[in-house]
Amino acid sequence: MENEQQKYFSVIDPPTWKATILPLSLLVGLFVTGLVTEIYLLSAFAFLAAFACLLLCLMRDKYLLILALIPLSQPIPLDLGAKSIGIFPEYILLPGLFVIYILDRVRSTNLRFEKTGLFFPAILFMITAFISTIYSGASVGLAKTISGFGVLYAFLLSLIIFLLVLRWLRSEEQVKQAIFVILCTSLIVSLLGICEYVIQSGRYGYNYRIVSSFATIFWKEGGGNSNTLGAYLAMTTLLGISCRKVFQGAQRRLVSFSIILSAVATVMTFSRSSIVALAAGVLVIGFFMEKRLLAWVIPVSALAVSYLLTIPRIANRLNSILTIVTDVRVIKFFSGLNPKMLNWKYIGFFGLGGYDIDVVAGANRLATWFFGIKMFLVHPIMGIGLRMYEYYTGEETTENFFLDIAVMTGIVGLLCAIWLVKRIWKMQSRIKWKSKKELTSLYLIGMKAVFIAVIVISLTGSVMFNLKLILQLWVFLAILWRLSTLGGNEKSA
Repeated sequence: MENEQQKYFSVIDPPTWKATILPLSLLVGLFVTGLVTEIYLLSAFAFLAAFACLLLCLMRDKYLLILALIPLSQPIPLDLGAKSIGIFPEYILLPGLFVIYILDRVRSTNLRFEKTGLFFPAILFMITAFISTIYSGASVGLAKTISGFGVLYAFLLSLIIFLLVLRWLRSEEQVKQAIFVILCTSLIVSLLGICEYVIQSGRYGYNYRIVSSFATIFWKEGGGNSNTLGAYLAMTTLLGISCRKVFQGAQRRLVSFSIILSAVATVMTFSRSSIVALAAGVLVIGFFMEKRLLAWVIPVSALAVSYLLTIPRIANRLNSILTIVTDVRVIKFFSGLNPKMLNWKYIGFFGLGGYDIDVVAGANRLATWFFGIKMFLVHPIMGIGLRMYEYYTGEETTENFFLDIAVMTGIVGLLCAIWLVKRIWKMQSRIKWKSKKELTSLYLIGMKAVFIAVIVISLTGSVMFNLKLILQLWVFLAILWRLSTLGGNEKSA
């Protein structure tokens, strides 16, 4: 069966290092040319192509390249008259792969998806979101529901990628290679971000926040989100820290390099929630895996913070957290504000109420939370629909993922989401804590850290609605479930 699986997916043999020297040399030349001529898009594509060549040399299962596509893909713009939207390759590629790799073999392959306990809460949540979005669209205009249905489609794609990963990964070695691809992809995203910071800091100063491949290169209206990039990097960094031991030789060195650069790039996003989430995740890993790591956390963190405080932009971001948490006047002032009345261009220059833009941007979440709670109380049962909050309040989100779920899908959708989170946690608890297999134990610790990091990130933002983060999280969950089904890792009932 294993030979048949390898034959089915590994159609071509990996190229030798000698065969890749020429294309790699050409790509390096294109990369340097792009930097010199300031055609940075050329450099980015050359960098990604070189990374793909390295991956082809290091991996046997070529289908795993789809996992690298998730954080690197770019949306293609589609003009809809007054509004344009971005079509990601995953929108078409993943359903196509689902038809090719699943439907023709689903009868003869037991994916055990129903035993994960994720199917019913996920489907019920999607049905609730669909009904609430349609209902709101009928009153404000169905054209305004496009972004909402885009999020709903992203949830559907997450279930597809979950099934695909379960179908692809049939052995522990394949799981190991999948983790390696995820960490290598994080390495290339981090390198792109660091290069971006070096290039753009000369133009915009050291206050520049990187977006890396999470920017929309072709679809200019889409912009880029540093907080989303920070969340992705924090998740992959934690996974790399926990799973580094299972790799050997060149792979371990590459994973170590990925961990370091991903952590550095996380700081360069200046995302406060991502930095705090990364720190919380490291504490979790230290508690469960190596108690000695905890002894190093305080002195290393103190040195890191001391250095970061020498960088003005980072210092302002970190000091803003302290101000928001300790200054009672901030809570009183911003809890009574109307977010729709804020002029961010003015605030960027002059601040507001004696506070600079970093404090205002962080504390403004208090105002959006109060607005979100009021909106939830007005539409408590089914909510106002996915991504419809902007048309009711003028703000895109409530800056809290769980509150967004409540506002957009009501108490029904919130209960489904809580049910889903509970099932995810139960999925982790049903795996043997002290597994005989090192990979299973270390990955489980990493997932606990990622789970805590996602909760921290979701408390002060709604970046988890992003397509790339949704897909990445469900890839992590699929790997976790597959490890639980491989050779005695599951707890006995």
